[in-house]
Amino acid sequence: MDFIEWNFHHFIVDMLELESLRQVREIFKDKSITDFLDDAYSYSQSRGTREQYKQVLYFFNRFCVSKYNKNLLEVVGSLRQKPLAEILDLFLQYKRYMDAHINYRGNHMSNSTKRVYLSILKNFFRSYGIKIHHEDIRDHVKIGRRMRVQKYALDPQTVSKIISKMPSFHFKALTVMLASTGMRVMEAITLRRSDFEFNSYPVKVELRPKETKTNEGRTVFLTKECADMVEQLIKTSSESQKSLFGKASPRQIYQTYSKAVRKILRDLGLYKILDNGLSQITIHSFRSFFRTYAGHVIDRDFAESFIGHRFYLSEYQNTPEEERKNLFLKLEPHITFTHVQVRKVTNPEIISLQKQMGDLQNKILLLGQKFLSEGPTF
Repeated sequence: MDFIEWNFHHFIVDMLELESLRQVREIFKDKSITDFLDDAYSYSQSRGTREQYKQVLYFFNRFCVSKYNKNLLEVVGSLRQKPLAEILDLFLQYKRYMDAHINYRGNHMSNSTKRVYLSILKNFFRSYGIKIHHEDIRDHVKIGRRMRVQKYALDPQTVSKIISKMPSFHFKALTVMLASTGMRVMEAITLRRSDFEFNSYPVKVELRPKETKTNEGRTVFLTKECADMVEQLIKTSSESQKSLFGKASPRQIYQTYSKAVRKILRDLGLYKILDNGLSQITIHSFRSFFRTYAGHVIDRDFAESFIGHRFYLSEYQNTPEEERKNLFLKLEPHITFTHVQVRKVTNPEIISLQKQMGDLQNKILLLGQKFLSEGPTF
C-alpha cells in the first residue's frame, strides 16, 4: 500500500461511522462510479483530483446513509424520474449537512469547500443521467460569500530563516527554487536532469507541459545561488534517482516537505491557523513571495507569465527570451538568499578556471551594455 492509498484508507475509516468499510468498497466498485472517477483523471491527468472526487462521493454517501438510510447509488437512482425541485431539495439538505460538519481541526467546512463539493456532486449526477445545471443549484442553495483572510507576507529575511532551518540540503535547495522561480511545488519536485540547461546564462529550465497544472510548458531561469545548489544535487545523486529532491515518490516528497515546513514555522513562532482554517504560511507562500517581488521590481505581465498564470490578453504577451533573461537578472538580487552555503571547490585549477569564466562573463555583460547604449557604429 503506497502513501496515497494509506492516507485515503485512514480518511475513509475516520469518515465512515454508520456503515462498514467493506460495504462501501463494494458500492464504489460500481461502473457508474469507477467511470466517473476515471473520467476525472483522464481530464485532469492528476491522481490528486481523482482522490478528491472519490472523497467527495464518500462524504455524500455518508450523508445518504445518515439522512435516508440508503447508499448514494440508491438515492441517486431514485431521483432519475423525480422533478427538479425534489433534486434541488436534496442538494439543499446536503448543504445543511455540510454546514454542521466539523473537520479534524475542530473547524466548520469553508464556503469554498462547500462549493467544490456541490460542483463535483452536480457532475456526478449528470454522469448518472440526471441533468442539473449550476444556475439551478446557485438559485436554490445559498452558501454565502467566500471568506478572505489576509495571509502573512513573506520577506527575504523570513525566507532565509526558513531555509537555514531546513533539515536537509535537498529541502534547502527546493525552498530556494520555489522562492526564486515561483514554481508550483509539484512542478519543481518532478523536474529531471534533462530539464536543466547549464550552458545558458542564467541557467534555463524547461518545464514540461505534462508536469504543470495547466498542461502548458514554459521556460524559467535560475539564480546563480539556485543553479549552484541544483548542480550539487545532480552531482551527488544517482542517475537512477528520478527526483532531485529525494528517492521517494513525488507525492511522498511533497508530504515530507510540507511537514518539515510546518515544523520550522512552529519553531520560528510563525505557525498560525487563520479564521478560514488554513495556515497563514504554507509551502505555496513561496510562490506568492516570488510573484510579489517580480511584480514590484519588473511588472505584472512578467510575473504572471513567469509563474504560469493566464491573465487578460496574455496570449499577446510574447517577450523575446534574451529580454526575459535581462529582466530576470534585474530581479535576481531580490530573490537571492546569500546565507545558503554550497560545497566549496578546493582544486586550484578549477578555482582559476571559475575566476576566468566569471571575468569573461562580466566583460561580455559590459560590452553588451555598451553596445545597447551606444548603438551600432555602421
